Amino acid sequence: MSSTSQATTQIIRFIVIFTFIFGFILVILGIVLICIGAPGDVKLSFLGQSIESTNIGIVAIFLGVILLAQIVLRAFKSLETLDQTDKSIQNVARVIWIGTPRLSSQNHFYTTSGNERNDAINIHNYRDENIACYVFSTQHQGSVPLYRLYNPATHDHFYTTSATERTKAININNYRDENIACYVFSTQHQGSVPLYRLYNPATHDHFYTTSSSEGNKAISHYGYRDENISCYVYDSPTKGSIPLYRLYWHV
Repeated sequence: MSSTSQATTQIIRFIVIFTFIFGFILVILGIVLICIGAPGDVKLSFLGQSIESTNIGIVAIFLGVILLAQIVLRAFKSLETLDQTDKSIQNVARVIWIGTPRLSSQNHFYTTSGNERNDAINIHNYRDENIACYVFSTQHQGSVPLYRLYNPATHDHFYTTSATERTKAININNYRDENIACYVFSTQHQGSVPLYRLYNPATHDHFYTTSSSEGNKAISHYGYRDENISCYVYDSPTKGSIPLYRLYWHV
């Protein structure tokens, strides 16, 4: 509030208080004058004219009541304004609560750890979606790390073989480094298949699948965008490989 507005408010407040006090004094004075005039015809001299104190008292009470009534009406109007303001705030809050769509949260999570998989299901309410593919737990010839990252703000797990993309996700997009998820191929090797990467901008979820039909359905029905091939993996058990479990969480 500006200094001018504050000064104006103070003046109005002073006028209201003064009017209330003056009206109250007039009522009391009127009652006193009526009481003085009640035993007999007591007259008071005013501007050379003799006026009965009872009449002066009645006039004083009348004026005092008018002033007090103005104060009461002003108070009721203030209460009405406050009530309307409160209702307006409630209506705005209702529009925000009902009218503004709230983004649902979902997260696909991939891990080679059976214990981590069980904790995700039993503690964090993830749904088991079986095995996504088969990967390596340690580096094999021709394999590269699949980095795992997590964004606590969007609940998104993000996996990439690119160290540059990993660094960018950490420094710019507020992801946390969760080390190496497993080892995969950056190019196709004998027996390997593409692991497709998709992203849903509405729910901030990265989704990985070896099924091109599942990927197409995610794009056409569920709002995902194609982000090409993440890496190459095995779609069935191979010597030295382990399962990469897929889990899903949604609110």
